[in-house]
Amino acid sequence: MTGEWTFLLIVVVLGLTWLEHMRVRDVALAEARRLCQSQQVQLLDETIGLSALRLRRHDGRLRVEKRYGFDVSLDGQDRRHGHLWLAGRRVIGISTPWHGDGATVIDFPGTAMAPRQPRPEIVIEPGQTRPPAPAEPADNSSSPRRPT
Repeated sequence: MTGEWTFLLIVVVLGLTWLEHMRVRDVALAEARRLCQSQQVQLLDETIGLSALRLRRHDGRLRVEKRYGFDVSLDGQDRRHGHLWLAGRRVIGISTPWHGDGATVIDFPGTAMAPRQPRPEIVIEPGQTRPPAPAEPADNSSSPRRPT
């Protein structure tokens, strides 16, 4: 009797895990469609596929990060590959093949990724490992300051 309940519990947990994976995949597909529509490129095959899983910290919590791959066409004659990164159901990163020569647009963890919200974009050019440092405010005073 105990073995049957254990088996049933395992089946239920696996089913719920699969359902959550399908919901996250639907979020990724909707985001890929929205991105392609806003950038005026064609999402090829209307599909997206899971290409990587890893554990990372987001907003102080350890989460499973999923990378989904998709193909786009800029002119109907080519095929380029892009990626979306999701933590839970939130898109945290986007790699697009049509921003320059392989540049990557990344939305860093902690930024709002809800649909229809403006998204801060940082472009990392090929060869760079980090985004450019923010510009420091200019000090307009000509005389040195004395401590008070």
